[in-house]
Parts: sequence; C-alpha cells; structure tokens
Amino acid sequence: MAEILPHKTLTAGQGSAPVDLAQPRPLPAWLRMLLSVLIVAHLFAIVAAPLAGPPPASGLSQELIAPVLPYLNATYFNHGYRFFAPMPGPSHLIAYRLEMPDGSIREDVFPNAKTEWPRQWYHRHFMLAENLCGIWEVAQNAILERQANRPQAKMFVSEVQKDLDARVRSLANHLLKESGAERVTLTLRRHYLPDWRDIRDGKKLDDAEFFRTPLELQRLSGGREKFPVDLGTFTPADVAVDAKPPEEI
Repeated sequence: MAEILPHKTLTAGQGSAPVDLAQPRPLPAWLRMLLSVLIVAHLFAIVAAPLAGPPPASGLSQELIAPVLPYLNATYFNHGYRFFAPMPGPSHLIAYRLEMPDGSIREDVFPNAKTEWPRQWYHRHFMLAENLCGIWEVAQNAILERQANRPQAKMFVSEVQKDLDARVRSLANHLLKESGAERVTLTLRRHYLPDWRDIRDGKKLDDAEFFRTPLELQRLSGGREKFPVDLGTFTPADVAVDAKPPEEI
C-alpha cells in the first residue's frame, strides 16, 4: 500500500511566499466568465424551447428561440413539453410487412418502445408516424374534395397527395434498403384509447379492437375515417427514383 505523506508547505525559494499543495488553484477569471456565459446560455435555450413550440406560441417566443435553435436541434433539446391532457387523442403507428429473399416474413411497427431506445430515438419514429398521418388526413379531407372543382383547390389537393406519396415511398425505400427485403407492405394504424368502461371490463390497451375505427366514427366521418389504412406494397424498383431518406422528411 502506498504511504500517505503528511501535508507539507513548500517554499519556492528565498523571499517567496509559501505554496500550500492542499489548496486548489482557482480558475482564471476569463475561464470562469466563459463557463458562466455558457451555462446561462444553455439554461436560456432549455427554457426557450417549450415557450416557442409546438404551436400555439407567441411571436416573441419565436424571436427568442431563433439564436439558439441550431444548438437545440443539434443536441435534441428542442422539446415542446406540451402534454396530451386532459383529453389525449389517438396515436398512430406504421405497420410494415417485409417479404425476405428466402421467403420468410418479418412484421413490425414503429414507433416501438420495446426496440427503439433511447427515448429520443422512439420519439423520432413517433413523429414520423404522426406527421405522415397528418398529411394523409389533409389528403382525405372531405371539404377539399368537394372544392376540387376549383382550380386552386384542385392544385392544393394534388400537391398534398404528391407529398404523401413521396413520404410513403421514402419510408418503403428505407425499410427495403435496411432489411434487404424484396417487398414491403405499409399500413397506417390508429390506436384509439379505451374508455373507463373498457378498462372496467378488463380490456387491454393493445387489444385488436382499439386499432380499428369504431362503426359509429366511420358513420360520423362519412367513411373518411376508417383505419387501418393500406398505404401500398413496394419493391425496390418502385421506390428507387427520387426517394428522399426519412431523416429529410
């Protein structure tokens, strides 16, 4: 065992002040100032992120977040912290079915909390599914379809449909490349929340019935809301041209 030497005070030379080895050297003033500025800037960015988004947010909050937005995006601190309460709505998933070269079938969904970790990785997949569903809903909007006889509205519907098709093909392209599959089938699923009566009756959150649109909702929506939605089946040849990677969506 190493011997612990007693505390000593050394002198640098004749006429010099004693040097206490046990006393830590303070940081230079310029370094303390720099660290203080960085800490304050970090705290400012953390506070600015939830103030500025997602909407609704004030114009002032948008101005405040602008200087620190690159930092927030780079460090994944750009959280909105908007909680889905007191009446959370349904969530959405993309189910995919991969047909492999050896004839086997692989099926999964995203987001998937069991396989996507850390939580930020799960959240990225969550937002991909939610954004895709949002565009799908706009494309299916009955009001826009009724106005399709107007040239401007018809052009808007056409652009939204092109955007939706590009995103679906992008996801299919990514899954095919990552898995080496010969074919992929994509399905948009909506996860409806059970009410208290369902919980009382012992039903589970992941029961199959909560992934199908109830008949009453189908009737009220005029048939527009009817999940699950078949997004199509794709081969590498179908998605090879002009396909954006998912991270650019």
